[in-house]
Amino acid sequence: MFGQYRTPPVPIMKYYLYVATAWGGFHIPVDVLMFRSRGLSFGEIGLVVAAGTVVTLLAEIPSGYAADRLGRRNSLLLSAGLMTAGSLVFALAGTFPAFVFAQATFVLGISFRSGTSGAWLYDTLSEMDREDDYAHVSGRGQTALLIVMSLTSVAGGYLGQIDYGLAYLATAVTTAVSFLAVLTFREPSPTDDDEDDNLDFATIRSVLTEELTQPRLRDAVIGLALFFGVATTTNAVLVQPLSVAAGVPEAQIGWLYAVFTGLGAGISYLTGWVEERVGTERTLILAPFVVAVALGVGGVVTLAVVPGFVVMRGLQRLVKPLAGQLINDELSAVSRATGLSVVALVYSTVGIPLRVAVGWATDAFASGTVLFGLAGLLLVAGTYLGVRLSTTGTDPRPSD
Repeated sequence: MFGQYRTPPVPIMKYYLYVATAWGGFHIPVDVLMFRSRGLSFGEIGLVVAAGTVVTLLAEIPSGYAADRLGRRNSLLLSAGLMTAGSLVFALAGTFPAFVFAQATFVLGISFRSGTSGAWLYDTLSEMDREDDYAHVSGRGQTALLIVMSLTSVAGGYLGQIDYGLAYLATAVTTAVSFLAVLTFREPSPTDDDEDDNLDFATIRSVLTEELTQPRLRDAVIGLALFFGVATTTNAVLVQPLSVAAGVPEAQIGWLYAVFTGLGAGISYLTGWVEERVGTERTLILAPFVVAVALGVGGVVTLAVVPGFVVMRGLQRLVKPLAGQLINDELSAVSRATGLSVVALVYSTVGIPLRVAVGWATDAFASGTVLFGLAGLLLVAGTYLGVRLSTTGTDPRPSD
């Protein structure tokens, strides 16, 4: 372990710098508020967010191909460059088409980073004969990211009070730092056990017909896709405006996002305990019902909106690794990596119409009505998971 060193080796320090600055995060607590301030309707905001999801879907195949052909380092450079450019366009945009272009550019940058940074790290550690330290180093990197995201979220809320565009400019500066960090990387030699995980349509079709048609896996993915679709759509479209309407000052909205980040870290720490004491399937079944109640109460009592969002974010963070555990257990080893990618594509596909529909509904109806509608979808997800998973096997009873 690198703990035996006074400081980690230079390549690992560079990796920590990259991970800590790769996202920026200043814009996260004010993006929807900026869209509204620059004249976008909620329907248009839903389309902007959906456009990013569409880009994610379309970029899944070519971004993986490019990473193999261009190399890990060049792919990360392209990612940081696109995210910086997208942030700059966001800062200056004032029309719906400009925001769609900015969102597409920014999300495309994220797509080129997805999976590539981990591959670079593993290959680099392998060259140092330290591949067993991957989980340790990766975890430290994620800790650095969470700390930075908490700080930038708070700062972004205050920058937004001066000008929302400043939050995006600060994000652009941060992602530019990540670009400079990657410039110092060297391209590692691929490890002998690297596999070609790029998706092609034939592979996707094979996984869909052979793996995801298994009743237990199919039912879990359907119910979870609806749960994650509702949660991510609520995060993307409703959290900021409804929190402000509930009384959270815009300048302090960043603190709410810092709470989300800190809560996520704490929940992640407790995931193993919940898995052991409650069980994976029971948690996946109960979570949609709990979030449905939280959002439903928020639809009636304005002061309960923000606590409802906190509950939703916390359970979303808890469900994600448990869902991954269940899906991993059901996938065969040969197609596991591809299967997980296809599941992610299914989640994204379900999220696209939800984002558009919620944006339109928020323009047409009262926010309480929209929250009730989302709560109803969560009840459907929880009921489906409860009925279907109970017929295909259950967890063993929790430990005493």
